[in-house]
Amino acid sequence: MIYFVHLDQGGEGCDYTIGCGHSLQRLKAGNIDAARAEVEALIAEDYSSEMTEVAHVKILEVATVLDLDVRAHYQSLKEKKDAADAKAHTERERIEFERLKQKFGDAT
Repeated sequence: MIYFVHLDQGGEGCDYTIGCGHSLQRLKAGNIDAARAEVEALIAEDYSSEMTEVAHVKILEVATVLDLDVRAHYQSLKEKKDAADAKAHTERERIEFERLKQKFGDAT
């Protein structure tokens, strides 16, 4: 299994920084007991002063990790937007064509 720890310093945040006071770290532990010991050591070493004290700690056990091909996802989103823009452009041109046909008559 893979283990992560989420450390939350609590409070109302600091100067509007996103994620301020939150930390998500991957642990080296191979089981939940070792993860707990690793987190307790981490707190003692890095989060024991009044300025860094944490309010909430969650150890996460991850069974599945999925890597999302985010570049391909962005490309797909762009292609969908481009197609929708092209369709809207064609519709605006069709409306303009109909307006001009009414104004000048059907020359066909």
